[in-house]
Amino acid sequence: MENESYNGPWWRSNGSILIANQLVEELFYYLGKWKLFKEDKLSEEDRLINWRLPIDEDDDLNEFFINTHGMSLAARSKHLCQLIMLMCAIYLEDQVNKFLVFNIDESIVDSIERMNSLQKLEIASAILKQPKFKGTHIYQKLKSIVDWRNQFAHGKLDDMPKQESLRKTHVEHRPEKHPSLKSEMKKLIETIDNTNAVYSYLQQISIHEYTSWRSADLDMLVENNKMLKKFYEKYIKPMDDNSWFLY
Repeated sequence: MENESYNGPWWRSNGSILIANQLVEELFYYLGKWKLFKEDKLSEEDRLINWRLPIDEDDDLNEFFINTHGMSLAARSKHLCQLIMLMCAIYLEDQVNKFLVFNIDESIVDSIERMNSLQKLEIASAILKQPKFKGTHIYQKLKSIVDWRNQFAHGKLDDMPKQESLRKTHVEHRPEKHPSLKSEMKKLIETIDNTNAVYSYLQQISIHEYTSWRSADLDMLVENNKMLKKFYEKYIKPMDDNSWFLY
């Protein structure tokens, strides 16, 4: 569909998808440093073409990380994964709101504004006479993102028990495994895939041409995710879960 056929109004957002793509670029950098430290040496071609690593292996930042035994590499990468997931959750919430405004009567949109994205999309799907939304694979993909976002926003991790006292949750609970670069990167890859699937569903059921368009910024994130998958499968997935390189 040609964008020139639509002349507005346009949706203003907080740019979370742009932030996500910028954070992915930073993640590539630290993953590259992590790999460089782990394997000690890479060819210049591999550094430049495949993983976007800096040309100079002996720069001050790399020297700092080597001197501290790579302590911050996995941690920085892991935290970037979490930040990108948070941006994906914010982006989807924004896109669901955008979808409502352009496809549903304003009085209904205002009445459901305080609901979560799952509830909003369930109502919108029914209004647009779509098959039942709740329980579908798209519902589950969105639910996984909403649930993770709620946990993270309230200072909790995935492994923490629900409906427990604050003391039991944050003090007495002892997880079998702590979040690692391996676990967080796997979740990030799934989150980006799920974000794309939910966005595609919104496109599919849209009756307004504006919300039927693809997002170039989301497409960029999806392409970056392909590179993340390659890196994960080749270098991180085969590693022992208890390897110190993952923490």
